[in-house]
Amino acid sequence: MEPAWGRWGPVARGLVSIWLGYHVLAMFVSPWAVPPTSQLAISVQSYVAHYQTVLYLNHGYRFFAPDPGPANIVGFSVIKADGSQINGIFPDRNAINRDYPRLNYHRWFMWSETLGRMFSQWVSPSDFARYVELENARADELRQSGLALEADRVMAGLNLDQQVWAVADRDRVRILTRVAQELLKRHQGVELRLTMNQRMIPSLSEARAGMQTSDSRLLEPERAIELGRWRWDVATGSAQILEAGDSPSTEPTIEEFPTRSESSENE
Repeated sequence: MEPAWGRWGPVARGLVSIWLGYHVLAMFVSPWAVPPTSQLAISVQSYVAHYQTVLYLNHGYRFFAPDPGPANIVGFSVIKADGSQINGIFPDRNAINRDYPRLNYHRWFMWSETLGRMFSQWVSPSDFARYVELENARADELRQSGLALEADRVMAGLNLDQQVWAVADRDRVRILTRVAQELLKRHQGVELRLTMNQRMIPSLSEARAGMQTSDSRLLEPERAIELGRWRWDVATGSAQILEAGDSPSTEPTIEEFPTRSESSENE
């Protein structure tokens, strides 16, 4: 019996071959075009960008190679009903065996990287409110100076910024609340605090001197962000936000920021 592909004509086989080549190119270009890169890579990606987006192939995999950036570390403090406290971080390589299979550990890793991307250019509610106030004042000054058209442009830009900020903030709260709910359930906690910091990569000289990637000196406490506090609502069986993060936190310091998972004896 003749195989199904044998009934394809030369045109069909040619089209499928072209599509397969295009698909492989789209998969190859994503990590190749991650900056810093060549103009050639950027030019080639422009031909496959829409295809990558539709099929969700636009992954840079920058955290693997060739020049990985700093790691995003989320710290958490869980208060239990008896008043005891559990401090930890994620991703936590010491928890790989606990989060078996490894896919579970990878999910925590992707959570921290997603939050890091969301907060890399974060504008806190208080800072954004101040920006709105200044833009409104600028528009009023323009109108008083007889520049009504320019004032309208300022307000149109401000309205767009408000919409973008509101959507981004809603997404941040949604993801953070899911993270908080999972941590509260896992540790049987009643209240949770989340912070985020970045762990830098040792320089070549530091690595040669024996510095490990887990060294607490690689954390940057001045860049730590307070993500918020949540509590466990028994009535709804879900995490409820108590306080949203609003500004870079002066805590925890390098010494206080947890470097490994800690658990109580009864866990």
